[in-house]
Amino acid sequence: MAENNSNLNKWAKWENPEDGDSAADTEENVDNVSENVETDNTVESENLEKGYDNNSNAYSTTNRTDSVRTNTSSNKKKLVGIENPKIETVRILLYLAVTFCFAWIMEIFGIIPMISSGNEEMSQQAYSMISTMLFSPTFGALIARLSSREGMARSGIRFNFSQHKLSYLFSWFGMTGLVCLGAALYFVIFRNNFDPEMSYYIQQSQAAGVTGDSAEIKFRIATIINILTAPVIDLINCAGEEWGWRAYLLPKLYRKLGTVPAIILTGLANGIWYAPLVTIGYFYGTQYAGFPVTGIIAMCIFATVTGCIYSALTLCTGSIIPAIFAHSALNVMMPRASYFTVDGGNYFVGPAATGIVSGIPLIVAAVVSIVYMVKHPVNSENTYR
Repeated sequence: MAENNSNLNKWAKWENPEDGDSAADTEENVDNVSENVETDNTVESENLEKGYDNNSNAYSTTNRTDSVRTNTSSNKKKLVGIENPKIETVRILLYLAVTFCFAWIMEIFGIIPMISSGNEEMSQQAYSMISTMLFSPTFGALIARLSSREGMARSGIRFNFSQHKLSYLFSWFGMTGLVCLGAALYFVIFRNNFDPEMSYYIQQSQAAGVTGDSAEIKFRIATIINILTAPVIDLINCAGEEWGWRAYLLPKLYRKLGTVPAIILTGLANGIWYAPLVTIGYFYGTQYAGFPVTGIIAMCIFATVTGCIYSALTLCTGSIIPAIFAHSALNVMMPRASYFTVDGGNYFVGPAATGIVSGIPLIVAAVVSIVYMVKHPVNSENTYR
């Protein structure tokens, strides 16, 4: 509870005093508190839109003076700016309902029947529809914001590279590095499955009508390009997911539940959201024990692990842009290591990052992210605006 209160207290912020009206509001609040530290009625009315108290698991205002610190630590404030804690709960439920219904209805009644039809043209159309489905978290966040009159405040879209260079650099190169490290670990353990000649990839390319030499050259050029540009290749699809999961759901759960539960539950919800696609073998195939339940469980674990990294980047920077970069880099680089295998690898083992062996670097990074966020709660300047 102490850690939770610390996090909550550091989440909300006063507006920057250089911002004209915001500075005036801050000065007015200080004057009011000085008149009567024990009375919070005036402060509550003057601090509308600022935050709420950690005693109620809600926003709390950050301090500018000792008197404000005394007041915010001793008073129980109602939900400010977001009218009532119950409304926040309704918004969370509304977001989840819209996000899941939009995606699952499209998958169950559209994408899955089209893929299962056996018609190649329809299957191709169905796979293209998956990109549309990936925007259901954004659609859910938009509906929740507009229908509850929350508006577009605290949208999490801020490019603040100068303040968070390391986070942005990690999001650009770090995920690619973790994927490559995981693949290297897999091939160290399963050396017999390593094929530097890329026979598996060449066979797949030839089946698609590409000659062996052309396939190899194309792969090497594409790999070099991808290492440098992976964070933006799948940027649009990843933005469609992150603006819902990390920009909307994460901060609301964070204010209610604290660091660890918010991060874990956001990732878990993200994994369950993928369940219908897993039932048709979209991620793990169909030839494995316990299909499709095993695959759904594996997907939930994978989404939770990677979600820890995305959430830490988002909370540390106050922006979802690093999470989008990291998500895109992972999606682009994840399947490339399988081209160096004899048999294409195993998505439950490796060398793709979804495997338990090749995913070890991601798991370590997820644990480090959680520990870091517990020990270094987000400060007030990183609040979404």
